[in-house]
Amino acid sequence: MSFPPFKFMDLVKEDFDDSTLKDYFDESRLFFFVWEKDGDVYRVKGCQLWHMSYEDLNITVRKEWEEYKHIIQYGVMFKKKTDSQGKVSFENNLPNKSETERIHIRPHAQKAAYRFNNGEEYGNVDRDANMLPNGRYMTTQSSWINNDYILSQFKNKNEK
Repeated sequence: MSFPPFKFMDLVKEDFDDSTLKDYFDESRLFFFVWEKDGDVYRVKGCQLWHMSYEDLNITVRKEWEEYKHIIQYGVMFKKKTDSQGKVSFENNLPNKSETERIHIRPHAQKAAYRFNNGEEYGNVDRDANMLPNGRYMTTQSSWINNDYILSQFKNKNEK
């Protein structure tokens, strides 16, 4: 589940307590429908109004958000990869979903785009990227809630 894209330069200026992400989870209630496959059709199994707990938001999400902010602020590192067809892609040092418990960030743009300080450019930077604090550009990102975390919230409620 993704949220609106953010600008890297805006994120590094925020403190968690006043951040867009904290405000969203602190103020929002999400209404989820749970579907179950029954043969070739899906049927509603149930629904749930959900709000992130104080502990999850102010301890775990804070820690994860602060880690992302630190990496973005002090230097996202890139590793260039070229496949057998000559297509270029980049890996970075931002934590993957598997390395977080509650939230992660990932590309929000449809296509990857990068501009490096040496002039190298990939993709449509004006449309699909935004500037990092060090002047490079990286594909626009957005925050996501980890799906296994959301599923665990449903399981916990249904077991009570």
